[in-house]
Amino acid sequence: MPAIGVSVQGVDNLLELLKGLDEDVRGEVVQDGLLAGAQIVAADAAARAPRETGALAKSIRAEKRDVEPGESVAVGIKAAWYWRFPEFGTAPHELRRATVADPYGKGWTPPSTPEEAQARLDASRRRRRTMVVVGIHMGTVAQPFARPAVDENVERVLEVLGDEIRGALEARAR
Repeated sequence: MPAIGVSVQGVDNLLELLKGLDEDVRGEVVQDGLLAGAQIVAADAAARAPRETGALAKSIRAEKRDVEPGESVAVGIKAAWYWRFPEFGTAPHELRRATVADPYGKGWTPPSTPEEAQARLDASRRRRRTMVVVGIHMGTVAQPFARPAVDENVERVLEVLGDEIRGALEARAR
């Protein structure tokens, strides 16, 4: 499955600040900070997503994930399985369909013997393999929305993460 990820360098200062926190608190603080940053990316990706029905934009979410070891959050696209097509584009391809008629259509009767049922099943399996080209799809141009949302918000995500960590350290110091 294609995935879009980001690797961030230069967070050594944030990690040094975290060493002063208990392990449980550290995990919670980092995950909350990452989630706040992921929500920024999710909102930007949703704003950039192509809008034919709006379902793609509505399905973009930021969520916590339980991953051991460490902390993880994800910006995911829940319901819109087709997100890859606008993000990456498609190549020209043939449109095909099966030549088999609906077995439950007009005139269908249940088989009278197990042998007849097996013969019908075998015949339908052979027919299903027959595909007919019914057209040509010219492909689509990529309309990236997820990758640009990640690329353009890395600094903001780090700022939010840093603010979460600083807030936790200040609360601990009180």
